[in-house]
Amino acid sequence: MVFMELGDESLRLSILPDWESKVASEDREYLVELMDDWRLRAAAEPGELFDHVAAVTVGPLTPTESGIDGPDERLLQIVRTFSVL
Repeated sequence: MVFMELGDESLRLSILPDWESKVASEDREYLVELMDDWRLRAAAEPGELFDHVAAVTVGPLTPTESGIDGPDERLLQIVRTFSVL
């Protein structure tokens, strides 16, 4: 649902365009606030935010895949449909 790509000095955040339809209504407000926080932190401390999110193990958003080689082509095709935060 959310894709993070860490560059040399920046963090690109993308999200599935219809994410709200895939999230329980009681979690939507929390996720909006979380994404607002991520936008601010991505500009100020991209590496720290990436490491923090990659380490999350509980909550409505948890990482499912990470790596230094980048995602496979199947995942990249999906991510290309995402909206940049």
